Amino acid sequence: MVRVVDRVPIHCTCPADEHYDDACKHRVAVAIRGPVLNAAVDATVATDGGSVVSKSDETGTKCDQECECDKLPDGVPCWPCYCDGEATFEPVDRSSHTP
Repeated sequence: MVRVVDRVPIHCTCPADEHYDDACKHRVAVAIRGPVLNAAVDATVATDGGSVVSKSDETGTKCDQECECDKLPDGVPCWPCYCDGEATFEPVDRSSHTP
C-alpha cells in the first residue's frame, strides 16, 4: 500500500521500499500515473504507414491505399480491402488444432 501526502507518494509497504533508499516501483507508478494517462489520451497516433490519426476523423483510418492481397496468404485480406469493406477476415477455428 502506497501512502500519498500532498499528491506525492512518500511510503510503500513493500519490501523494496523498506530496504532501499530510492522509491520502489509502486511509488513510481503512483507518481507517474496521472501524467502518463494524460499523455496517452492527448497523443496522436502514427500508424505503420505514417498517417496521423486525429480524433476528428470520422473513421480514424485512411483506406485509399492500393490493394496488396496478392502478397498475402489465401483468405487473408490486405488492410485497404478490409478497411474499405471489400473483404472480410474470418478467423480460423483452431479449437481442434494440435501442435
